Amino acid sequence: MIFISHNYKDKPFVEHIASKISAIYGQENVFYDSWSIQPGEGIIDRMNSGLGEAKFFFFFVTKNSLESKMVTLEWQNALMKAAQGNLKFIPVKCDESFMPALLTQTLYLNLNSDGVEAVIAQMKDVIDNKSTFKPKEQDFSNLKINFKMDSDKKLDVKVFAAHFVEVISECLFVFNNNFEEKDIILIVPESPHTSAFVKDLCLDGKPGYCGFTVGLMRGITTKMPLSFNASLRNGEQLNLIASYHRQGPDEWKPIPQDITHVSVGGFPTKF
Repeated sequence: MIFISHNYKDKPFVEHIASKISAIYGQENVFYDSWSIQPGEGIIDRMNSGLGEAKFFFFFVTKNSLESKMVTLEWQNALMKAAQGNLKFIPVKCDESFMPALLTQTLYLNLNSDGVEAVIAQMKDVIDNKSTFKPKEQDFSNLKINFKMDSDKKLDVKVFAAHFVEVISECLFVFNNNFEEKDIILIVPESPHTSAFVKDLCLDGKPGYCGFTVGLMRGITTKMPLSFNASLRNGEQLNLIASYHRQGPDEWKPIPQDITHVSVGGFPTKF
């Protein structure tokens, strides 16, 4: 049995990870409260039963879970069982909270620095005792985008991490405007940074779109987003219709919006 210990406030990302693990090993082999505790069942009794059957205990360490008395009781009991050699105890650090003193000598997975894909792969490595699994995310995005147009038709954009750091910060922004590089005024308040104009974008099979990339020399975190503002010299309003996050040399992933596919002439085309 694989036990997922967490606080309910962290469900937006923990449930995503628990679902990925259950898809590999079967939901009946993963103790996660959303599906392991049914209406009418005693919560503590089911927790004790799940812990008694557990061989792997993943404790998602966050400010929320450390402040929860129920979660604290849960992971401390699991740690005692691990000390007896009956369970493998694996903390998963999810934010900047300090690890409890009892866990300072315990090796942990670091969602906060490594990202969700790496942690899911590492969890599987722990369970399988091998390191060949390379998952690909399709339905979860740690990055979110906020943008607004001010009265001077300047587009203000912020891309931020909802849960943990994204080490690669470069993003591509696609517009429903026909402009050249000389027409755009791009202001990135942070230095150093990178930016590049991109044309010949084809959106859902339709050509004629253009855009630009923006990247920082640091990662995108929950408190330090990627920010910029942009406008056109002719006073026309910029229409941002899609945004993407670089995953590797030739792979990009949408930052959640309605547009789902972009192909690019003379630009990496794996989106």
